[in-house]
Amino acid sequence: MLRIGLTKLSGDKMKKLGFFVIAAILISCSPMVVNYPSVCPNNDAKCQRNLDAQTLAIIGQTEAAEQLMRTDPAIGLLIGDCNGG
Repeated sequence: MLRIGLTKLSGDKMKKLGFFVIAAILISCSPMVVNYPSVCPNNDAKCQRNLDAQTLAIIGQTEAAEQLMRTDPAIGLLIGDCNGG
């Protein structure tokens, strides 16, 4: 029955159907990259601070990320040196 139905399709419709089938196969076979948020081991405060600062920077809150990183005195000194302060 399927063969009978396909023979009634015009050449243009057949090309569109073929394109759709190929696209569906390629999409279903393509690997999907899923990014999970990183997790710090053993509730490591420095690791969590770094991840939070990275997240802030990614969403465009660079000033907030910089302020968060300044909570570590060593990093605060380095950031101050880079900014001329």
